[in-house]
Amino acid sequence: LQVARQIHKQFELHIVRLYCTRTEDVELPLSARALLAEEVDADLYIRLCVSEDGTNETVYGITGFYNEDYYIPGFGNTDLADILTREVTIAASNRAVELKAAAEGSVLKLLKVPAAEISLGFLSNPKEAYLLGQESYQEKLAAGFISAISKAVENLEAAKE
Repeated sequence: LQVARQIHKQFELHIVRLYCTRTEDVELPLSARALLAEEVDADLYIRLCVSEDGTNETVYGITGFYNEDYYIPGFGNTDLADILTREVTIAASNRAVELKAAAEGSVLKLLKVPAAEISLGFLSNPKEAYLLGQESYQEKLAAGFISAISKAVENLEAAKE
């Protein structure tokens, strides 16, 4: 949520309208998240999250997820997840863990637009959990996200031509 706030603070792409499914630390059903994307006629959907690995405190890094069941020629879910993972990883000077298909029950499975999820790190890793709590690191993650959005919009427009 803090990174989403940083994104809103830094966001200056005038050709893009940015919507958040939530602005407070409350649970929101997946169906409500998907409904917002539908109601605003979203061109892209990106979910920010953090991960945990209760069995391994040494795992760290950024992971991208995509909906492998939904494909769009030219620019799709895998492309969006790849751009997000790459740009956020570079901006944060972190490491990319992997790109992987979204699990059943993910909001990505409910969407019919290019959609991806990015895990910004592992709260189960004490060092990364500390970093995720630092405003300067949140700013880097947000800057990477904004760079990714800019590139994604360029790719989406090129695919439409």
